[in-house]
Amino acid sequence: MPQHIALALFSSVDSGAYKIIKKFNLNEEKIISNLTRLLDKNSNEDFEHPENLNENLNATLSNINNFFKEKNVEEILNNAASKLSTCGYEILGTEQILQSILENNDYEVTKFLDKTGVNKDVFAQKLQGISSRSAEFENSEKQIIFTPNAFKAMLLAIDTARELGSVEIKPEHIILGMIKTKTGIAYHILKDLINDTESFEEKLTKEVTGKTPEMLSILRLAKEEAQNLNRTSIGTEMLLLGILGLGSGVGASALHKLGITLKDARYEVEKLVGCGSEHDNTPYEYTPRAKKALECAYEIAKSHSKTKISSENLLYAITRQKECLAMKVLEALGTDVLEIKYGIRKEIGED
Repeated sequence: MPQHIALALFSSVDSGAYKIIKKFNLNEEKIISNLTRLLDKNSNEDFEHPENLNENLNATLSNINNFFKEKNVEEILNNAASKLSTCGYEILGTEQILQSILENNDYEVTKFLDKTGVNKDVFAQKLQGISSRSAEFENSEKQIIFTPNAFKAMLLAIDTARELGSVEIKPEHIILGMIKTKTGIAYHILKDLINDTESFEEKLTKEVTGKTPEMLSILRLAKEEAQNLNRTSIGTEMLLLGILGLGSGVGASALHKLGITLKDARYEVEKLVGCGSEHDNTPYEYTPRAKKALECAYEIAKSHSKTKISSENLLYAITRQKECLAMKVLEALGTDVLEIKYGIRKEIGED
């Protein structure tokens, strides 16, 4: 914005521009103070993302029953549940789930873990040295069937599968979910065996995704767009910018043919959410509507027997939430739900 440039000019004392400014004998201290105050005002430090307000979206993201629809996961959970009687437990924990994965040598993630020194024998040996399950109940309320941290890990597995553009929840997604919880017996053993879990998470993600999935690229671009505006909330408007930023997908192509450009969309997004002050280390979070859009895209891709979630699935999912910020941006740019849906169908060759 102009005030950023003006403040930069007053800060670059060795520049030719600053030397010209000095000739006008301006009150620099007052001007810099006013510019700073203007930036602070525009940054709106008390900003609350509109999609976080009054949202009661009953997303099935939190429905653990979805796991039992997945063939791989059902097999893992049944095998994990069979271990409960041998260890004298009644509630399924992360350690039984991970053991179940490690015992199946057909899983790609099992082979990958074995290369890093994590196998069923090493894990079992570590598990024998644990006499308490307190790590499975850290910072959570007790859940039925699963320990709280197993429940969280499984929900994060769903989230991870969607972020990586997969329409199937695989064993590797469960492993990544366990690592993301940063709690639980399985996580503590993995951390002890692997040491650097962040590096491991990155390597495992690269291993299982191979070529970067379209969905993962969109979400990374959405995060970058949020960074550019110094925002930590990723709403549907950032997902829209991610689709346009990707450029090569069906979703972007459909929008381009409707006259929607990344530059124009960015302008409308900034009008809606503004530009924040420099953000700290606050983690990025998806708004409820963004989560709902990701979930919907997953279901759309699955219903069409696709193996990956594509940009057109996400764009179509956005059109199902007429009150979301992404649709407000698109409407401000002169298009509507029907035009977008028609554009997507035309791109993929459907009537």
